[in-house]
Amino acid sequence: MENTRYIITPLKVIGTVSLGAITGSLAALSFSTVPAMFGLPTSESVPKALHVALKSTKNVVFPLQLVSATSFLAAFALSPPRGRHPYLLYCATAALSLTPYAKYLLKPLMGEVMKVDGVNGEQTKETLVKWKRRNYGRVVIAAIGTVFAIIGGHGEGLY
Repeated sequence: MENTRYIITPLKVIGTVSLGAITGSLAALSFSTVPAMFGLPTSESVPKALHVALKSTKNVVFPLQLVSATSFLAAFALSPPRGRHPYLLYCATAALSLTPYAKYLLKPLMGEVMKVDGVNGEQTKETLVKWKRRNYGRVVIAAIGTVFAIIGGHGEGLY
């Protein structure tokens, strides 16, 4: 059982780093990319810009979600009974919950942004602000998971 320590510890570190990278990517989207779209010359260019930003973010975040959740779940499964800390499950749940959150809370607003008629820039801005605020929820979920992972790892003596 001592040899599994050399497998479990890297899994926990990989999961923590992946969850931290997810948090950073989603925070950059909310705090930098979306606000920059307010400066675009026309409201007609917002849907295209948002689509490109979301696609590139999804290409980074989704694989990291899988890596993070798989790492935490594998570490939990491979740990001896006294090492099966619940924070591993909490962190995996945080990573996996980001996709349903996006699908059910953000995607409907995305449809509203994509229906821009080019005339009403104020409505586009309001919808984009709503979308940005809802995306803060994903940032918070990922950040809480990252904090759990760091505190849990610290409690186990990993860091």
